[in-house]
Amino acid sequence: MELALLFVTVWKMNLLLAYSRAIVRQTVKNGNLYFAPVAVSDSKMRRKFSTGEEDVHSTGKWKYKQNRGTGDKGQSSLINGERRWKDDATFDAVGAVDELNATLGRARFLSDENGFFDVTEKLIEIQCTLQDICSCIVAPKTANISENLRKRTEFDPQFTIELDHWIDLYAAEVPPLTQFILPGGNPLSSSIHEARCISRRAERSLIPLIRNDEIDPAPIQYLNRLSDLLFVLARYICHILNDTELSYKKKVVYSDLTTSKHPLRHEWKRYYI
Repeated sequence: MELALLFVTVWKMNLLLAYSRAIVRQTVKNGNLYFAPVAVSDSKMRRKFSTGEEDVHSTGKWKYKQNRGTGDKGQSSLINGERRWKDDATFDAVGAVDELNATLGRARFLSDENGFFDVTEKLIEIQCTLQDICSCIVAPKTANISENLRKRTEFDPQFTIELDHWIDLYAAEVPPLTQFILPGGNPLSSSIHEARCISRRAERSLIPLIRNDEIDPAPIQYLNRLSDLLFVLARYICHILNDTELSYKKKVVYSDLTTSKHPLRHEWKRYYI
C-alpha cells in the first residue's frame, strides 16, 4: 500500500514538472513572437498596425517573412515602412539588442537546467522586455505612425525600476565585493557574464539614436541597469553553487640576474575571494 502511494506521488510530481516546463516553453514562444522588426516590411502587417485592426499575433496566423528578399539590396524597413541602409545606427542597435537576447536565451536554458527557476523566470521577462526595446528603436520619433502604434512602441520606465528591485534582492544574498573578480565560475555564471558584456555594447549602440533625439533615453537606462543585474546574478549563482570566484591579481615581472639563469621571471598566483 505504501509503495503504491509512493508511486502515485512520484508520478504526480513528474506530471507537475512536465506541465511547468511546458508553460515556460509556451511563455518563451509567445514572448519571442511579440514583435519581429524584420517582418514590418510586409505592407499588410503595416496596415494592420496603423489602423488598429486585428494583427497576425492575435489571430495566430503567423507566417515568417512572406515577402522575403526585400533586404537583398542592403536596406531594411522601420515600423512605418521607411527604408534605411542596414548599417544605419537604428539597425546596429536592433542587432546588438537581438544578440543580447539570444545570449540570455542560452543563459536561461542553463539556469533552468541548474534549478534556478526564479532566475529563469526573470530572464524570460527580460527577453520579452528586450523585444519591447527593439519595437521602440524601429519606431523613432521622426516616424509618421498612428497614435495607437506610438503608444504600443513606447518603452515603460517602470521596467527599469523593477530591475533595481531585483538587484537589491540578489545583492543581499552575496558576500560584499572587495576586489575585482574574473568572469567565470561555472558555465551558467560565465554565460551571464557574457550577456552582461553584450548588454554594455547594446547600451553604447543606442547612444547615437539618443544623441540625434530619435528615441527616448528610457531604453538605455534599462540596459545600463540590466548589466548591473547580470553582474549580481552571476555572483549569486556562484555563491549558491559554492563555486569559487577568482579575483584579479596584478602579475609582477621583475629581473633577477643573480639568483636565476633566466633574466625575466614571472610571479603569478591564483587568488580567491
